[in-house]
Amino acid sequence: MLHEIYERTRDVLPGEEEKVLQMISNAREHIRWSSHFYRDVESWLEKRYFLDHQKMNS
Repeated sequence: MLHEIYERTRDVLPGEEEKVLQMISNAREHIRWSSHFYRDVESWLEKRYFLDHQKMNS
């Protein structure tokens, strides 16, 4: 995603710098939220595995 933004903004006019910085900020925010989401899913899957494993052993 950041690479795509870089490609789109390589030839930015000086007056558009603010817009580009906003795009980069939005991309970072999106990446941060995505990584939180995937960590939550991973955590949930680990818990499910642990609980299922406990049930099978009891």
